[in-house]
Amino acid sequence: MRYEGVKNDNKNDATANRYPYENINVPTLLVSAKDDLFKTYPKAEYAAKYIPNAKFILYESGGHLLLRHDSEVRNLVLQHISEALKVVVQ
Repeated sequence: MRYEGVKNDNKNDATANRYPYENINVPTLLVSAKDDLFKTYPKAEYAAKYIPNAKFILYESGGHLLLRHDSEVRNLVLQHISEALKVVVQ
């Protein structure tokens, strides 16, 4: 399943069309590390710039798996989901 996801990501990267990030209207959390060999950092930073009210968390290291940050990232995701549910329930 991951292989198919990576193939899809690569296909989308190859297109010249820009995704309309401004139209995303749900709570959004982006997490990346500068040393991710899949180079997710620039894309996550770019998306966070255009997604309204997006929260962007950047680590200097940890790679694609965010090694040594798993506990912190888990807590960030749980907090994000909890906050997002509060918005939806209101």
